[in-house]
Amino acid sequence: MKNSDEILEICIRSEERLKTIFNRVNRIEGHLSTLNGKVAEHEKFKIQIKSYWIVISVLTPLLITLFINFM
Repeated sequence: MKNSDEILEICIRSEERLKTIFNRVNRIEGHLSTLNGKVAEHEKFKIQIKSYWIVISVLTPLLITLFINFM
């Protein structure tokens, strides 16, 4: 009888550990999805900055040239 009780106790502990592991994995997955959203937003912001930088770097010499020519 004692041996079966020990086996049952081990099974119960294993099940509780498994539930704990699944809960932790679910929390980690939620956190990772949040981080992935932030990374995507950051990449979008970097693309916008690069686009503005290209426009500014092209327009600045043109504006300086036009300003000097019309003075």
